[in-house]
Amino acid sequence: MKSFKIIFHLITVVLLTTIIIGCEKEEPPITGCTDKYSLNYNPRATLNDGSCIENNPVSMDFAVNLSDSACLKNCQIDKIVRVKISTVEDVTYSDQRDYIAECEMSGTFSGIRIPGEYCLNVYHVNGSRETFIRKECLTITQSRILINQVPDVEIILEENEVCKK
Repeated sequence: MKSFKIIFHLITVVLLTTIIIGCEKEEPPITGCTDKYSLNYNPRATLNDGSCIENNPVSMDFAVNLSDSACLKNCQIDKIVRVKISTVEDVTYSDQRDYIAECEMSGTFSGIRIPGEYCLNVYHVNGSRETFIRKECLTITQSRILINQVPDVEIILEENEVCKK
């Protein structure tokens, strides 16, 4: 009889536990745009509802120029200058351009879709070795992307930055 009571209590505990666990409600999915490149991206959305509005990419023009004194010394000529751009927080955008150094170097980075802080980094390149020269950062807002008005970036390298011994 004692073993029957123990079995009865065990079965009761198992059944009650199953009922309690089975009654927990699953959170409903949060619908919205799950495409982080869209204008109306919702980072909390777990189910894409098809409402995403495409975000057209924009371009950023840049110039890396030598100051007058550095240009006159020709100390940079025949060296390679690398300009890299990337986002600060996570790597959602990165690109680079290489130039045989001249007094004026310019280019365009295209395909920027996400607002955030972007940094242009300038390096001397010698074989596989990069030597950092200068960084210039700017914030690109959603409104600037919408109206396709990303500010141009100009970096002027001084003689002491490019004429290193």
